[in-house]
Amino acid sequence: MQETLKAALLGAFVALIGVSATNRANQKNLRAQLEHDRLSRAKEHALGLRKEIYLNVAETLAEGLRAVIALNDLSKNSIEIIQPYSSKAASMARIHVIAQERTAILFAEFAGKIDQCFIDLRLARQPIEQIYADMRYRERQRNEHGTSRNQMFELFKQERLAGQVSNERIEILKEMFERERELEDRYEAERAELAKKLLPLHHAFTQRCFEERDRAVRTALPLLASVRSELELPIDETLYAQVLKPSEDRKKNLERLFGLHDSTTPSKPNSTDSVESEGGQRSV
Repeated sequence: MQETLKAALLGAFVALIGVSATNRANQKNLRAQLEHDRLSRAKEHALGLRKEIYLNVAETLAEGLRAVIALNDLSKNSIEIIQPYSSKAASMARIHVIAQERTAILFAEFAGKIDQCFIDLRLARQPIEQIYADMRYRERQRNEHGTSRNQMFELFKQERLAGQVSNERIEILKEMFERERELEDRYEAERAELAKKLLPLHHAFTQRCFEERDRAVRTALPLLASVRSELELPIDETLYAQVLKPSEDRKKNLERLFGLHDSTTPSKPNSTDSVESEGGQRSV
């Protein structure tokens, strides 16, 4: 009886030890699982935060690259073109808080490259802008004098139909008409000369805008690779560089555009240059 009791007690003790060991192992596994889940959630949160910031930065940098190309549009002020990028540039400072050291350095280099593009292109654009402004001024003057000339012509026709035109009045209208026509022709000749001067300069500047953008994009490749590495996203830098390689077709298209289509030369408004008097004499 005593031996049975001892065996039962021993068996219970061994079972208790086994259960205790199992519980400790389960608790250890649970703590490890909880720690793993905590680290996973923290990692996912960090990656999510990085993705959000990097996406915002990518959009801002893309806006900067777009502005580099848009600087060739002489109808818009350079400050107006750059403003969408400049208004978001300050928010990019967040990248220095969450990015790894290499990514932060590459980002600073790329942002500096875009800023340098703006400085260089705005300096190169200034003399072209001045020619464009002079051309547009002469275009406006030409149109104003052309409108005035047409108004005098209409006035002459109305008075003539009403039978109120004297010889003195005809001479006055003729003199005013000829003066407006001379001014219109002079401003048109000056505008055409400026347009001819502007065309090759604008073409060269447009080509330079694309080249500066391409150089900046190539600078962005290491930054893109570093960001995708942080986000655990694969990238083939060689393939990506090949995709971003400047196209020869683009250069040919630009040359064709500027060579065959002078978009800076507006057509001269249609108007009647003279009228014939009843006796066949050119009076206005």
